[in-house]
Amino acid sequence: MNKYKIEIELKSHTLPAGNGSELQYDSEPHFDSFGFPYLPGKTFKGLSRESTMEVLELMGKGDGILSTLYGKPDRSGSHFGKLHFSNFYIPDYVDTIRPYLFDNEPTLQEIKRLRAYFTTALSRTAIENGVAKKGSLRTFSVLDSSRVTHFESEFIADLNQGEELILKRSNLHLTRIGLARNRGLGLVKARLSDPFKIQPVNYNYTWPKEANEIAVKLTLLSPLINNESGGDNFHIESGDVINGNKLIGLYAGEYLKSSKNADETFENYFLKDKLQFSSLTKNGASVIPLNIQYSKYDKPNALGKPSIFYDMFTKDENDITKPLGGFFHNGEKLKVKKVRNFHTSRPVRTAGRAFENDGNGDIFAIEALGPGQVFKGTISGQQEELEKFYVQFAGLKNARMGKSKYTQYGNIKIELEPRTINREKINNPGYLLIETPLVLLNEDGNPDFSIESFNSYFPDITFDFNNAILAEQSIKSYRSDWKTPTDPITALKPGSIIKISKTENVQFTSFSIGEFQAMGLGKVKLLSQNEITEILASLSTGPIKNAKKPEIELPIQLKTIRDAIDSEIKEQEHIYQAIKRAYNDFLSGSKITTIRSSRISRVILALKTATDINSLKEFFNKNNKSVFKDAGKELDDKGVFNLIVRNTPKDANFSNYWTQYFMQIRKLKKSKDNG
Repeated sequence: MNKYKIEIELKSHTLPAGNGSELQYDSEPHFDSFGFPYLPGKTFKGLSRESTMEVLELMGKGDGILSTLYGKPDRSGSHFGKLHFSNFYIPDYVDTIRPYLFDNEPTLQEIKRLRAYFTTALSRTAIENGVAKKGSLRTFSVLDSSRVTHFESEFIADLNQGEELILKRSNLHLTRIGLARNRGLGLVKARLSDPFKIQPVNYNYTWPKEANEIAVKLTLLSPLINNESGGDNFHIESGDVINGNKLIGLYAGEYLKSSKNADETFENYFLKDKLQFSSLTKNGASVIPLNIQYSKYDKPNALGKPSIFYDMFTKDENDITKPLGGFFHNGEKLKVKKVRNFHTSRPVRTAGRAFENDGNGDIFAIEALGPGQVFKGTISGQQEELEKFYVQFAGLKNARMGKSKYTQYGNIKIELEPRTINREKINNPGYLLIETPLVLLNEDGNPDFSIESFNSYFPDITFDFNNAILAEQSIKSYRSDWKTPTDPITALKPGSIIKISKTENVQFTSFSIGEFQAMGLGKVKLLSQNEITEILASLSTGPIKNAKKPEIELPIQLKTIRDAIDSEIKEQEHIYQAIKRAYNDFLSGSKITTIRSSRISRVILALKTATDINSLKEFFNKNNKSVFKDAGKELDDKGVFNLIVRNTPKDANFSNYWTQYFMQIRKLKKSKDNG
């Protein structure tokens, strides 16, 4: 396998296919949640495919290589092609700027300023009979090529020399991207780097004898579509927690790539519950048990006593709980960053070519987990199976997950680490905690959350249902085949908790029970008393909230951008002050208002090259034309030069400040003269 980099140099203002999320623009570029622009990998893949098609036509070759590189356009079968492009960002963003912003999140105002810094506005109309067509005015926000000079992205592929040559020529042939490509926008120069050979690393993945669990760390290298929490046929929502079943699907797919069939080992890993794959939460955040959320106690230290437990089927949850809910990490509420994009499908996937199609396609709204975030979970189970699984899959570092994983989504880095958990967690569990919605049905298909239902799954555990909190919620999914939502199903809410009186022969701490386990429902976990106490302490003392975060050095690339934005803000303030001064001088009848408009125009002309008062005077004194010498004398006589000396702000751009001032004076004089 080789690693490649594609660099795209912007030679003109560019509008990559985007959507107008702000009311003042009909269309604008894509931005991530921090306000930085990007070119969607899906967009580039379509442009690259079209360019490759044209290169093959010029070379007189068939287009069979297209499906090899890009997959089949109609996505039939399982052939996805060799090329998978992630989103393109400005240089140093992914490795340097974005990690800093995750720890030092910008405010909404800063995000708006960043977006404004990278863009400029253009307006256009259609012309009909020599005049602007009514209702045709369109305003676009486009990437400013002086601010966004390059995009880049890396990808890994196994290409032979012939395929490399075709792809290099395809990139050279690609000269325009985005909207209005035939109207002066989107001129680019693309280049494919030489391959970097990825040398196989022969790690010795050995299993520590005392290890009894695998810690999973998943880093998002691109947005991940985590469709868990609903949506419909044209709308995909992403949940905050990555279902452990997605992890099963990822590893099961990798297993079948090498083994080609589901043998006994495959069944032990993925089908016989010998391994339990927990859900993955951001930074390993914990679901907060409902018994810790009671508003009845400032510090609920009566944990385990019957007085703090309630049957929440008969009480309103908001009446007796703090507004905590959800997942927490180190005493702080879980905050998952998400990005939202709109995608337009083509009934016939021709990447914009002039072929007939059977309609305009559909628009899909997609919500995805933002890149750069880390999600953590565990794999538990029988030690023998854990060891085999770890040795087999620890070398898998890069993978793809979720919907549209072969376009611009789903690129992840995954790490496995053996660890030893305290046997007290297993031998002395105190509570059963429900981590994902749990659906238990009786023989008639109705919800049944009785003690018998739980005992059927845990015959070796005795539950104390007098000390339990069982909160309900309604869940529903979407039938993509019928294109209709399902009826609501009653489930136990995450955070519901049951006290355990007695255990015998318990081997694991994580389980999947109930209905719809394939959808990630029914994840439960055994907790010890000490674990409950640790969660409680993290919430009540809040050590992280008041702790000082370690200082991270501001990346020089981001400092340069912020300095430029600060400079622009100061410049805008100076322009405002210059216009304000012009109004005040005009209304007060200053001598400036008696100067002829033609003289003012000559001052504006002189200010194009003047950098201070001396160079401004020199322009008039050394000019051989009498009109300029006379103008200079009049300006001096009426105190214009003295006005400029007295009132030039120290940190203002001399030329810009006084150009705005005199342009406003001239405008006011013309308005007065025209009555």
